[in-house]
Parts: sequence; C-alpha cells; structure tokens
Amino acid sequence: LGWAHRVSPGELVAQELIPLLGNDQPPYQLTAFCRHPAIVLNGNGEAARKWSMLLERLTGRSDLSFLTLQRWIGNLSSRGQLRRSPAWCPTCYEEWRVQSLPIYQPLLWQYQVVTMCPQHKQLLETQCFQCRRLQSVISTKHFQPGACTQCGAWLGASAGSQANDNEILWQQWVLHVLEELYGASSSLEPPQWERFFA
Repeated sequence: LGWAHRVSPGELVAQELIPLLGNDQPPYQLTAFCRHPAIVLNGNGEAARKWSMLLERLTGRSDLSFLTLQRWIGNLSSRGQLRRSPAWCPTCYEEWRVQSLPIYQPLLWQYQVVTMCPQHKQLLETQCFQCRRLQSVISTKHFQPGACTQCGAWLGASAGSQANDNEILWQQWVLHVLEELYGASSSLEPPQWERFFA
C-alpha cells in the first residue's frame, strides 16, 4: 500500500496507522519494530487483529484478516509458527517482475515450516545476495518491492537452490496440511482449538 502511494511502507505506518492506533512511538522505536518484531502483524494475536481491522476500515476491504494467521489457525498460538524475518522465492520475484505483476510476500513464505517454494521446488531465501543481511518485515526505505530492505539490491533471480527429493516430499505434505487449514478457515468462524484438544 505504501509503495502504491509512493511512500515507504514504514512512512505509511508512521503517518497513517500509528496515530489511529493511539501509539505515540518515537521514530527510532518504530524503525526497530519494522525490522523483525512487526512479524506479529502476520500472526493471530491482538496486534494482527487491530492492524487488519484498521487497514480494512481505511481501504474499504473486508478480507484483510485472511492475510494473517488469525483466519488460518484460529486461536492456536502463533508462537513459533512465523519466521523472525521474511523469506522469499527469487524465481517468483523474477517472474513477477518480467511479467509486470505485483511483487509481494505471500503469507505462506512466512511460516517457519515452509522452506520451499511450492511452484519452483527451490529453497526460500532469507538473506540478501548482495549484503547478506536479513530483511525487515516493513521496509522503512524507498526501495521497491522485491529489493533488499537494507541495501536496495534486487532479490530476484532466474534460479535458486533446488530442494532435494526428501525436502520436496516433506514440503508437499506440509503444504497439503496448510491447504486444509486454509480451507477450514473459509468458514465464518476461525477454528477453535480448545475443543479439538479436549
């Protein structure tokens, strides 16, 4: 959304969201939050709920909670479910750029248990090829989507590290289970795990 309005996502958060959330965070705290702690916005806790509701109100959409674990895993703890920092498939980024498609980070890539791109059967990357640094969850710089949030280098490539046969089989099972969870989440109510475990 920030890039669509020609501001960094971090600036959009600081100018439009933080004031409406009632948080008066100093800029240095917001910058630190954008690096890694912001991954909670993809989770299923209070922060994810508040931010998705606010973005739904501001954008007029009603489906943004599906971009969080909230609708996928219900009240199951998201602790340990998400990566500490974003991962990506360089081939997806490259294909999307060549085809002039939007470049984004699917929620699927943020699950710790997902280590492979289901389409290209290659391992997801977690460090910039150029500077070798982890990516920020919310970019505070004016780099375009698909660029390193630290140095601005392009993160796409025509080929990456291929997964081996055992990894592919494991990841296919993981993806099947996640698809079932997503299918269950399309009901009106997210799954309630207390009843399941009882």
